Amino acid sequence: DGLELRGAANTSSLLLENGIYFVGTTSDGCNYNEVKNCTINLNNSNVARTFGIKFDSYAQKPSGTNSNNAISYNTISGADACINFNSQRTTILYNDQNNKIFNNNIVGNFGFESGGISFQNLTNTEIYNNTLDGNGVTANYAGTLKGIYTVGLNCGGYIKCYNNVIRNLVNTSATSSARVVGIGIVAPEVQLYNNMISNLKAESTINTGTYSCGMQISSNSTLNPVYHVYHNSVHLSQITP
Repeated sequence: DGLELRGAANTSSLLLENGIYFVGTTSDGCNYNEVKNCTINLNNSNVARTFGIKFDSYAQKPSGTNSNNAISYNTISGADACINFNSQRTTILYNDQNNKIFNNNIVGNFGFESGGISFQNLTNTEIYNNTLDGNGVTANYAGTLKGIYTVGLNCGGYIKCYNNVIRNLVNTSATSSARVVGIGIVAPEVQLYNNMISNLKAESTINTGTYSCGMQISSNSTLNPVYHVYHNSVHLSQITP
């Protein structure tokens, strides 16, 4: 069995912002939840960001983390961030951890702001066997259109990202900040393998700042990651600039 959610409103200020929303308290997090076999169809013309499945953490002690959750076999479309774990904590001890995201199908317009699958400040996370397909839809976004992406300076442990398919992400914005990134993950240890990335394109003709990137390998002010990258396939469709 599963659940089907649709954002049916036509007025942008009334459109649904979150399909399924988990919110942990400072001391009581959302743990051991399974979101499976759901269909979530939203409309990201909302004036606010739109999330398909979202976990928010306000943990001030380890018991407040959103951990050991499984997101699987869902179909999500029309969300800025289709699956999102958001932890604003500045202490790794309070990170969400041991979550798994697998066998999901993400289609259509997605990846604005956060990413199709996105995280902030997580520990020991696995993302595998997911398909993220722009499905012929182009996006006009003066920023970075993202497939699988992490942000934050306090990711801990490892992130394993494998056997995912990311394809058909096209950003038509003419601005110099228009970009497309298939996978961008930063953590102390990052394992990227057996991912297939294709047809990524930022169409701006401005030479400064615009790019498309299959896999972004980077560090930040607090992390100097160890990357294990093997058996991935990247095919871009970038022609200009």
